Amino acid sequence: MYRVTIQNPNQVPLTIHDSQINNTKVSEGTIIKEVNNMGTFSFNIRLDNPGYNEMEPFQTSVKVFNIITGRHDFIGRVLDYEEIMDRDGSLSANYLCEDQMSYLHDTMQRHLEFRGSPLQLLTTIINYHNAQIEDYKQFKMGRVTVTDPNDYVYMYLSAEQSTWETIQDKLVSRLGGEISVREEVDGLYIDYLIETGGTSDVEIRLAKNLVTNSKKVDLTQIVTRLKPLAERIRSEDEDATDASEARLTIESVNGGKDYIDRADLIKLVGIRSCSIVWDDVTLANNLLSKGRDWIDKQKTILQQIRVSALDLSVIGLEYDSFRLGYYHRLINPIMAIDEMIRVIGVQIYLDNPESNSLTIGDKFKTLADYNRESMERDTVVNRLQDRVNAQNRRISSLSAQLGATTEMVGLVQTSLQDVDIENLPVELQGISAQLSTLQTTLGDIEQAIDTIPVYLPASSTKDGLLTSELYMKLQSIQLATESIDGLLAKEDKQKLNKITVNQSINLDQFMTDFLALKDQVENM
Repeated sequence: MYRVTIQNPNQVPLTIHDSQINNTKVSEGTIIKEVNNMGTFSFNIRLDNPGYNEMEPFQTSVKVFNIITGRHDFIGRVLDYEEIMDRDGSLSANYLCEDQMSYLHDTMQRHLEFRGSPLQLLTTIINYHNAQIEDYKQFKMGRVTVTDPNDYVYMYLSAEQSTWETIQDKLVSRLGGEISVREEVDGLYIDYLIETGGTSDVEIRLAKNLVTNSKKVDLTQIVTRLKPLAERIRSEDEDATDASEARLTIESVNGGKDYIDRADLIKLVGIRSCSIVWDDVTLANNLLSKGRDWIDKQKTILQQIRVSALDLSVIGLEYDSFRLGYYHRLINPIMAIDEMIRVIGVQIYLDNPESNSLTIGDKFKTLADYNRESMERDTVVNRLQDRVNAQNRRISSLSAQLGATTEMVGLVQTSLQDVDIENLPVELQGISAQLSTLQTTLGDIEQAIDTIPVYLPASSTKDGLLTSELYMKLQSIQLATESIDGLLAKEDKQKLNKITVNQSINLDQFMTDFLALKDQVENM
């Protein structure tokens, strides 16, 4: 599904990998991309590849084209390489490439006092970069959606920083947002957006493409007691320094307390104190309002979700692959997860593209979110245990009925021992064959029921429905087939299939025929 081409200056592109051509391949090809960072592409190439000895660091461009999606998953340049000779004397080389964002490392900025908007600042930085660099490394200004509250920033640029370092230091670290580069027909564009990507219709769903899923809740950032501080109070001591000057607190307007508590959070994790300074606040009432607003709106329960999912687009079961910066809906009812998650990192494997892995952005949640999800998770667990208990009851009932029927068959067999079957009337000569068929059917059903596992609810000391191997199956729940384990092992599925086949006759009719046969024997 991938085609890799290289191109040296003033030369035509050369294909070094094509999934549809057996003798043109690279191995161990891996693309790593992250939001707001440079992407890399690493691969191994052997001596018989047409691209061997044709690539030079910083000169050779590399493109990885996704044949299925029709997009380039990587465009960049060779960074470095290492030649290797194996024990048998065969030669190969490992190459590392970096994407087009790396061009921003090739220039330094200048000392400059700047005043203006974020858009004007980025334009100033990029224009100076373009003035120093080759044409193919120059950028056009793309979309800029990041702003400052006053749309005005004042700062100094440094001649000691590269263009990349300047953008990260003066823009991204201070104003947030994400830098990205895209190649269009007329050249390279640099975008500075609040958030790159968009929303994808491709879902990550249990029993479809979800392989593994973990969710970790981190409560360490919760603040349960906040101490708001405002402007410094000038000391009457003329020898006092700024470091010794006190700050305005809320003590005078908060019943003598200089802190604000969140009782619900204290109940959850105890007292965890923090102070926040608002230098521009001069009135205690305003400080109290700001403090209450901050502690009420904090979202400091960090939920970390990790996902490994199959890229079904490579086998034609999805129209698109997972895309960097895009939101995908994650549905896992076992873990009470149904929400939009953002892909902030991807790893693409050219040799095994269906195993591409994702990095998901962490999310902050309120206490209400946390409690709601806990209740949903408990509900799912209880529902599963109820179903298993009901299944166990049905199996026990069926076993009891089977035992009674088997006993009745035995009585009929005893009755037939003294009967001259060969001299029976014609209409009764089929009794022996019918009885044999009934016995075989009952035996198959009994054997299958006896070997069906009975899953009990789990406890802290005993495996059950939600632990050990069954728990792992529930994590990636799917229907079992004759060859693939699912909610039940394939062997259990085969047993259930056997029951289904043998019970294809109507069980009510089975009992009716059996009782009629019993009456015939008793009346002989």
